[in-house]
Amino acid sequence: MERGILTQEYRHEPVMLGEVLESLRLKSGSVVCDCTLGGAGHSVKMAAQVGETGLLLGVDQAIKHAVRFMPEGEPFFRCPPFFELERVTNTGVAFSLFSSMQGIVVLLPAALMLLLCVYQAHEKTLSAPARLAISGLIGGGMGNLVDRILFGGVTDYIRLSLIRFPIFNFADICITVSVAALMLLLLFDHFNDKTEERHG
Repeated sequence: MERGILTQEYRHEPVMLGEVLESLRLKSGSVVCDCTLGGAGHSVKMAAQVGETGLLLGVDQAIKHAVRFMPEGEPFFRCPPFFELERVTNTGVAFSLFSSMQGIVVLLPAALMLLLCVYQAHEKTLSAPARLAISGLIGGGMGNLVDRILFGGVTDYIRLSLIRFPIFNFADICITVSVAALMLLLLFDHFNDKTEERHG
């Protein structure tokens, strides 16, 4: 990774860079969304692979970087009656679980991301929708993992006004949507298998 591309605040050694790039199988002209956009250099390498005709979209860390300039614990933007933005640091996982066990909240997600990258890279029968869903899960997970490693906790900022729900961020949305998509794909495959058995 060339020095000077990323700020000193974010620059660190890439984690699982080879596995991520192998899993994505990018080529010139590809469109890829990086939901981490931190300082590990993944985005730099992705941009080099997609070339001038491709497109790299970076979301999660770009938003969080802006949010960290806001005061913590008080809303800085409101869109009544739907949601408000408020900076909160979550040192645990979902719903602040295991907030006192930092080793677990870093090592377990890292191990899971590694397993998903290896699985996606070596499983040749995965459909395009399944690969997209797994990529969203990896991207969202890595986005929050970068927070835990660099800042000691995940920066959350979206609070729903209509219902009582824990505050979350864009990476959480990627994870939730990806898990839901994978479950729907599994149900669809199961339904297709049952249909083929009846007609077989």
